[in-house]
Order: sequence, then structure tokens, then C-alpha cells
Amino acid sequence: MPNSSPQPAAAWRLNRHDFALLLLGIGLYAVTQMCCGVGALAFAAPVPFLYFVRRARGIWPWIWLFAAILTAMHATYAKIITAPVSLSFVATYAVPASLGLFAVLWLWDVIRRRAGETWALYAFPALIVLLEWTQYAINEFGVWGTLANTQLQNLPLLQIAALLGAPAISFLIAWAASLTEQILARRQVAFIRHHLAAFALAYVAALSYGAVRLDRPIDGPQVRVATVSADATERSALLTDEEAGQLLKTLMLRSTTAVRRGAQIVVWNEAATVVQKAHEAAFITDLHNWARGKHVDLVATYVVPLVENPTTYENKLVWIRPNGTTAQVYAKHHPLPGEPCVRSVEPVSTIDTEWGHLASAICDDYDFPPLARAHARLGVGLVVVPASDWRGIDPLHTEMIRLRAIEGGFSVVRAARLATSAAYDAHGRTRGALPYFENNDRIMVVSVPANPIPTLYGRLGDVLVYVAMGFLSLAGSLVTWRISHARKSHASVPNAGA
Repeated sequence: MPNSSPQPAAAWRLNRHDFALLLLGIGLYAVTQMCCGVGALAFAAPVPFLYFVRRARGIWPWIWLFAAILTAMHATYAKIITAPVSLSFVATYAVPASLGLFAVLWLWDVIRRRAGETWALYAFPALIVLLEWTQYAINEFGVWGTLANTQLQNLPLLQIAALLGAPAISFLIAWAASLTEQILARRQVAFIRHHLAAFALAYVAALSYGAVRLDRPIDGPQVRVATVSADATERSALLTDEEAGQLLKTLMLRSTTAVRRGAQIVVWNEAATVVQKAHEAAFITDLHNWARGKHVDLVATYVVPLVENPTTYENKLVWIRPNGTTAQVYAKHHPLPGEPCVRSVEPVSTIDTEWGHLASAICDDYDFPPLARAHARLGVGLVVVPASDWRGIDPLHTEMIRLRAIEGGFSVVRAARLATSAAYDAHGRTRGALPYFENNDRIMVVSVPANPIPTLYGRLGDVLVYVAMGFLSLAGSLVTWRISHARKSHASVPNAGA
């Protein structure tokens, strides 16, 4: 008599097909993000992991998946490691990024199984948008690793950031990946042809809008801005007074050269020199005299070691007007994780000039869209951003700032040490660039528009994020209802548990 008792399910094993999916996912994420990224592949990067999740049964596939994601993120962030940054820095970004992507894939799978394929189709891009928003709105990781950053060379596509911010670009990329995964899973197109048509329409509309926006000139006044970069030093606040004095002398000579070349505003790179607290007042007085004598705006940057703990410092800039008065003292709002810098919480402000409202920020501050959006709401037409990077993130970190320019509708000039200095207008077009690792005098003078272009994103902010939250709330409610309904149906069957 045959045995009619139920047979135990076969144990899940990682076969060659599953292993290939994980390897492909690792490779695609590694080659699309950070330096030397291939932007076109970003639309396919999430597909292998999504398809792997669809095949997953039990806990072991999820363990393998997390290991693969962790490997992918470490490989991605290892690409930015060059001196003076150590390899231990990788985990600071890779581990949180891995946990975030893993959570997105798990939630996507719950929605797919409980709410259905159509809900899942849009749940993945909505979850990506929400994940990337948490990085800069709740956490301190900024916009690093966002899908939008893979398209920095696709200037027409970037223009939709003026409408809905960088999350709109990430949404389109994740939407394409979600569509591709469903086509591969079902091996047919007919069942999602309407969704494919909607994506095609949205993508073409985005490119068309971008082409029209880029064709328009920017009216209004222009200002000649100079970036002045100091020679590299890795010791920051630990410089001796003699070394800091020599560094300051070099900065002043280069600033004078920039004025001779027609600069109206001179901007130093972040932490260009070191000033002890006891000498800060005299230092600023000297800058007042120099700016008055040259009749030029000077944005001078420096660090002030804390008296009680010299390895910790204030990272700040002082904006001095041509009449020798201080228009602004600004301190860094978003230090890099691990940076021994005092974090400022002062509200942002503007400088009123003959060119209109101008503003400033320091390096990583512009990895956080809310700060740039605050500038947009103040009617700023030009933002100067002193910065200090390292070879591993050059020119990526500088190019990332063009998204803030498009979102806010203003020009941005970034003066960088150990990286490319560049200027972008309100459309994200490059108005000038000066690589650090080439034979030059570390001085760039460029003319940029100072007239603000109001943007929808500048007015409304992260509307797309709130739409994504609403969609996911509906999906979560549907999932909860179906789980509850299934339990009630199961409980109503006689001897259901027998």
C-alpha cells in the first residue's frame, strides 16, 4: 500500500542558476555606482536580486542574498578608497546600505506575495524612493549611493529634478528594473503592456522636458567667481603655526592672481588653513583689509582647533564684502561620518549683493537636499561650496552637486582641494572645471549666472516621497487585510488545525 502521508519539502539549495543571479547582482551594483560607473547598466542592476527573491523559499536564500548584497556594497564603496582614507571606512557606508537594500527587497516580496504583481510593480520603485529619502532626511549618509547619481552624465534626464527632485530619477530607474524582472519571471510582455507603455511615455516625457529646458538661456546678471585651492595636506588641524602661515601666504598670492584675472568673488577650498582661537580675530581683520584693498568678495575657509581638544575643530568660512565687512560666518552642518568637526545647527542665511541673493555651504552639506532646498526658498541665485575630497571620489563628489543646482534653480561653484573644482548653472550645465591632479596653478575663474530660476521642487519639496509613502501605506493595509482574512477563513474551517 503506498504511503499517503505528506512528504517533507525538499531542502533549498543554491544551484548554479541562483549563484549566477547573485554574482550578476554583485557585479552590476559594483560597476554602476561610485567612480567609473556605467550609468546605462543602473536600469538593470536590481533585476538579478529581484528575480532571486522571487525564487527564494525558506530562510537560507535570504541569508545568501544578504551576503551577496553585503559583498556588492563593499565592492562598490571600496572603489572610493585612496589615501588618506583607510579601508576600514568602507563598512561605515556599506553595512547601512546593505541593510537598507535588503529591507527593500524583503518588503517588496511581502507585497508581491500578499497584494499581487501589480502592486509589487510599483512597490519596488516606491521603496527605493523611501530608502534614499531616509538617507538624507533621517540619517547622515546624504545622497551617496542613490540611483540618481548613476545618471550624472545624462543631463536631459537630470532636468526632472527641477520638478520632483532627484528621487524622480531614482524612481524611473527602479521602475524599469521592476518591469524587466516581471517580464523575465513570466516570460511574456502582454500582461504588463499598459505598464510598459506608461513607463515609455514617462521616460520620453522626461527626456523631452529636459531637452526643452536645456535649450533655454538663463537671463540676468552674471558674476565672475574664482576658486582657489590650497596644496594638499592631510594633517588638517594638526598643522604647526609656521606651516599654517606658509599655507595662508600661498592662498593670498593665488587669490591676488585670481583678482588680476577678473574675479569678483574669490572662494577658497574647505579648511584651507588653520587658525588658532587666540589669533582668529586678527586673522579676520587681515582678510577685511585684503578684500577692501582688492575691492572683491572673499569667501575664506579655515579650521579652528578647540582649545580643550585640539584634535577636534570648528570647520567654518567667513564671507567678506568688498567694503571690508563680514557678511556671513558659516560653520559646517553635516560633517562626514567620523570627521572630528563640531556640527553647526544654525539656520541658513543669504548674502545680499549687487547680483542678488547669494549663499554658501561647506562640502558634504550639499549631499543633503533639504539644505539646498532652503536656499532655493530664500531666492538664492548662486551658492559657493568650498570642499575638500580625496582622489577616490574625484570627480564624482563634485559632479553630484549639479543635481542640487537643478533642484534649487541656482548656480553652484564648488572649490575643491584634492578633487575637481567646478561651476554649474541652474540647468546643471558645466560652466567651468579645473582638475586637481593635473599641472595647473589651482586657480579657476568662471562666469556664472546669479539669477534664480524658481523650480517646482524648490517650492514643494519631496512630494514624490510623500506619494510613495501613501502608496506603500495602501499596499501595507491591503497586505494586513489579506493576512487577517486568510486567518479568519482558516479558523472557520472545521478541524482546520487537525
